[in-house]
Amino acid sequence: MDDVLTFSKLTGDDYPLHIDEEFASASQFGRPIVQGNLAASSFTKIPGTKYPGQTILIDKEITFIRPVYVDEPYILSIKLKSVDYEKNIGEFRSVIKNDEGKICVVFKSRLKNTDVFCNR
Repeated sequence: MDDVLTFSKLTGDDYPLHIDEEFASASQFGRPIVQGNLAASSFTKIPGTKYPGQTILIDKEITFIRPVYVDEPYILSIKLKSVDYEKNIGEFRSVIKNDEGKICVVFKSRLKNTDVFCNR
């Protein structure tokens, strides 16, 4: 919940579904859910911090299948699907799964990195 509140302050996304337990409990979700963009931002951690050189997000596609609830554990998996070595672009498919192993969010992206996605 701390991250949800911080994200709310940073972005201005103070929709009660995310930050007001009473409001959220009366919604179709029954409790607070994480902002979609906050959940999706978890995908940038690996390529943004673990790859050498500069990694640039070229494009992304996010599909929200199930809610990501506040204060519940989730599993993030990131898979490199293909590489265009001429353009130095890697195509990724990442998912967030809940404790039951059900997919909540799918994030497809293309990232450019001349140090990682290159022919050596």
